[in-house]
Amino acid sequence: MTHPPQIPQSLQQETSTDSITVCFHAILSKDFKLDPQNDLVFMVPGPPLGNWNDVIKMEATKHLGEHGYLVQGQIRISRMIVGVPIPYKYAVYKAREAGHERQYEHIYKMDAKGIVNRCLQVMNLQTQQGEWHQYDDIIWAEPGRGVMTRLRSFIGFNEGRDIARGRHLAGKVMLEMIFDLLRSWSAVNVENFLIHLDQFFAVNCSSLSLKEIGEQCGNLLGTA
Repeated sequence: MTHPPQIPQSLQQETSTDSITVCFHAILSKDFKLDPQNDLVFMVPGPPLGNWNDVIKMEATKHLGEHGYLVQGQIRISRMIVGVPIPYKYAVYKAREAGHERQYEHIYKMDAKGIVNRCLQVMNLQTQQGEWHQYDDIIWAEPGRGVMTRLRSFIGFNEGRDIARGRHLAGKVMLEMIFDLLRSWSAVNVENFLIHLDQFFAVNCSSLSLKEIGEQCGNLLGTA
């Protein structure tokens, strides 16, 4: 058991005018069995944004029924990180009697060996408000090792199919959020709508994990 991490001052706000707001959006899988009143969700960044001990708090903003929760969080950071690949992953702190149990997400990657992380790479596609939106997909729980897991494998559970369905669901939720910008029609909203679409495709059409960035990310792979 462990205590929930404290958000360091260095990650709470970047006060410089030469900064941007990075907004994270993701779907937390129902398999985490999140209790929004007691459990906590964090985005944990590696260098150069953090050191795997720093965290950004995510809020459960919408219950998606059988699919889990939409979780969102944000941080203001220096524009110097634009174009720099940054490893990160999500972690859930489950409330227990003796404290909190930390559960890192499981990132599915074919033929992956060792640690697999997500990759944040902000591009010069910020909105007029100076925002970059990181539209992530499903935050998966670690697969179980018990009888039910073996039973699912026996009856034909298709891991790849379920992952594809999860990404389709996440994409649908994110696009609904983006199209909501057009509910109030104005030149600014239309321009922001197009930028949000560009950001969505930039995130979802690029590699999900840091490992697939290859030499571009160099030795940024951290431990978590």
